[in-house]
Amino acid sequence: MSTRERFLYAICDIIPMIILASAQAFNSTNNTINPNAPTTRLIAPINNEQWLLFIQRISFIQCSSCLFFLYTLPRLFDSTSSINPINYVTCLYSILFTAQVNSYLRIENWPPEEPLGLRNDLFRLSSEIPLLGETLYLLIQIGLTPQFRINPSIIVDLIDLIVRRTLNVEQKMPNDYASLYLRLPENRSEIFLKKFFDLTRYHIPIQIQFPSTYQIPKNLFITEIFWKSCLICLLLASHDPQMFGRFIWTSVPQIRLFMEMLLTGDYTYPPKSMIETKDFLEKFYANERLQLREEKDSILELEKYLASPKIIDETNSQLLGKIILLDLQQIKRPATHEKNEKNFYNLIQGFNNLYKLSSMLCRCRSPDFILNVLNRKEQQGKNAFDSQTSWLTSLIDSNIDCLNVFPIICLCDYFQHMIMIYNAKSILNPPSKKTLHALETILIRFKSIIQAVKQQILSNTQKSTLNSPQIDDMTCILNYFFNCLNSNISTVRTNAWLCLYIILNDNDQIQNIENLLSKFDQLPETYIELILSTITQFKSLDQTQLLVKQTLSETCHFETNIYILHCSIMYIIDNCHIDSNNDISLLSNLARALNRRHSILYLLIQYDKQEKNSKLIENFFHFIIIMLMKKIEYSLKHPIDINSDENYDEKFSTNTQTYLMLPGLNSEQINIIKQLENHVNLKDDYKWSTNMNKHYIQIDSVLIELLLIFLAYFDFNNSKLKALADSASLLQQFFLNIKSTPCFTTIKQFNPPVPVKQSQDENQSVDDSDDDHFKQFAIEDIDPPEHTRKRRRSHTNSAEKVFVASSTKPIYRIVPINNENEQSLFLSDDLQYFIFKSNNFSLVKRCIDQASLSTCLKMFKISVTSHENVNCLCQRLNQLIDLSSKQIHTYIKQSSFILPLINRWIIEQLPEAIKLGEKLKKLSEKKKKSH
Repeated sequence: MSTRERFLYAICDIIPMIILASAQAFNSTNNTINPNAPTTRLIAPINNEQWLLFIQRISFIQCSSCLFFLYTLPRLFDSTSSINPINYVTCLYSILFTAQVNSYLRIENWPPEEPLGLRNDLFRLSSEIPLLGETLYLLIQIGLTPQFRINPSIIVDLIDLIVRRTLNVEQKMPNDYASLYLRLPENRSEIFLKKFFDLTRYHIPIQIQFPSTYQIPKNLFITEIFWKSCLICLLLASHDPQMFGRFIWTSVPQIRLFMEMLLTGDYTYPPKSMIETKDFLEKFYANERLQLREEKDSILELEKYLASPKIIDETNSQLLGKIILLDLQQIKRPATHEKNEKNFYNLIQGFNNLYKLSSMLCRCRSPDFILNVLNRKEQQGKNAFDSQTSWLTSLIDSNIDCLNVFPIICLCDYFQHMIMIYNAKSILNPPSKKTLHALETILIRFKSIIQAVKQQILSNTQKSTLNSPQIDDMTCILNYFFNCLNSNISTVRTNAWLCLYIILNDNDQIQNIENLLSKFDQLPETYIELILSTITQFKSLDQTQLLVKQTLSETCHFETNIYILHCSIMYIIDNCHIDSNNDISLLSNLARALNRRHSILYLLIQYDKQEKNSKLIENFFHFIIIMLMKKIEYSLKHPIDINSDENYDEKFSTNTQTYLMLPGLNSEQINIIKQLENHVNLKDDYKWSTNMNKHYIQIDSVLIELLLIFLAYFDFNNSKLKALADSASLLQQFFLNIKSTPCFTTIKQFNPPVPVKQSQDENQSVDDSDDDHFKQFAIEDIDPPEHTRKRRRSHTNSAEKVFVASSTKPIYRIVPINNENEQSLFLSDDLQYFIFKSNNFSLVKRCIDQASLSTCLKMFKISVTSHENVNCLCQRLNQLIDLSSKQIHTYIKQSSFILPLINRWIIEQLPEAIKLGEKLKKLSEKKKKSH
């Protein structure tokens, strides 16, 4: 043995002795600090601060030893050294204190066994040393150094051993301790990962000769080492999620897959949280089959050259299953030659149970891995029993002790999911006591957030804009559950209302989830009003009010519960501001949804009349009257001038809107307006006067249509609603005014550019004799200047330049619809349906009088019972047929539908129907003869 070899072995003996001596000094210090501690055995470090300092010093010693190993030994021993590579490995295991205990007892049987148990305690202290991230990097460098000739699998096993040892030690550290172990600088993560996986590469023998046309496959890895390295990276990413975990999540899809398994608790391939579209699995498995086939073909082709002239196929291949072909930007089903896929997932689960990896990941807020999964597009459209989110339940159940670190949206998802499971009668296993305790803990957190926001609103006496983390959290809570109200599944919507009631109710007894849910199967309808009245307390928070109103407006498109629909509409109307364009747009959106849902709107009106004493209609009338008065007043103060010129370029058009047009404002209408202002207590100093010019009022047509529907079904004979009946009567008189009947018209607005002149002073005319003056216009420098010509200029001192600027005054032009500039208020099919079925004959007659032939024929298909309405319709048809026989082809096309409907009323001896039937029969026969 050479002197240098003896020096190496001596160094590798001294380093463990230094570590053991330090452990003995630490042991003695602890026993001195606590004289009452047992003298025979050290159960655990007594002084945490000294223990943390001890392990920190030893970890730096071991890091320095690896530096010595990497940079000094290659200078001591050249490539011809006779040292067996296994001796290098033994030295590494020795200085990192991962060797067997007996290997450290070669010199004078030190450390001693007395007092009893001392030796075991010292070895335990010395072997439970966490390692620095720099040490890991040095070990990888050692494994890649050709001079050491160490098998890469040995280095990977050593790294696996010390990483798990470090994780075990860190579980004994205080929760508030800022660990510095296994941490890699952010700028070193990429190079660390690259070199680490270089250890797992399969290297093709250099002496093998390949044909020039053959392309040697890249990214070949030894299967077993590769998957073990992936597990090590998973441990490191979970331990350091902010740095290394962030890099892995964004750069290495394969390990990100395993991180997602830890987060979701779904150890299947692929996890359900990755399924983004309905056809995702089909495409995923097709790509996987293609990837496996290409990998198998590439490996067999490579082995054919390696084993030449031997014939290689799947039956005698030595490489299939032992090496894999994989790009780190791809994902692959984990399996080794000896272990199947299930065993691999069991190993991940075991690590998670041992080291709480999922807890480390979910505690991280930057990046927020849970939110990253939750915010996927398909996840937002899930239903409550979707298996894609069951992972969140198991994750929170396993980390109930750290609920305060979960994002609010995760707690909301868990809360509504578990409430629905508890209420579902088909669920055989109700939530456990542990889950119920988690729900109550989450509820306490939600209520504390709500209460904090209420206190901030009450203390905000100056009415300034509020902004705080509690307000953001409350907005997130309301946003989540109100988004659930947009689900097309009624069970999800009902469950969302129940969750909102539990969260927003101030009753302390509500915090007992189990007792609350056992009292009723579904939320009592009266509680919806309590929820919305509580939310009204936050009306000073603009973001909250806008969120609630917008969500409720969207909910009205598919909600079938009339009570919930009624409460939602009442809330929107009560909290709409006439001066807010957003609020008017929301109300228009709501009116459009109601007008199209015939059955729902009819039931809503009947419910409001019978159960709520027409409260909804009253509020809507009040809002429309105020808005209409203000809009009319604005149109009088700022009239719109219609331009008949049609030569404007469409590119200058800004918008097209439907206006309510008043042909003139007569004394009768002014009187109605003043009475309406008195009814709604609208104090206005505007002096109304007759004005026979046309006035264009900017108001959405669907709001007027909904108003007319409410008027059509209003009970004018109800003595209990006399004041409301007066308002309704005045509104009806206003819209049915014969002398100045309102109508709709479509107007397009233009903002064309206009020329703007600007004066600019100039000098007197100059002589061309000035050579420099025309220098800039010369084509070539050699061209001689012209001395005989003078440039003429204006004799004035100023010149006008023309610029193009945007017009400050827009230009309006009427857009004809079906060649008509003015459209009836009753043009909408939805409005015609409701009007014709109502008993308000004044509206029915006006609707029919303004209907065309095709519209009248279409109205015949509406099932009604009023003889008066049908008789009026038949009378209108008789008039139209007499006036315009050219349009009778419209009837001929629909004769198979219309004649049976008319015959029904002929049987009931309706005079106009008999007359219409005879007339249509003659026209029909005449048409047949002409053919």
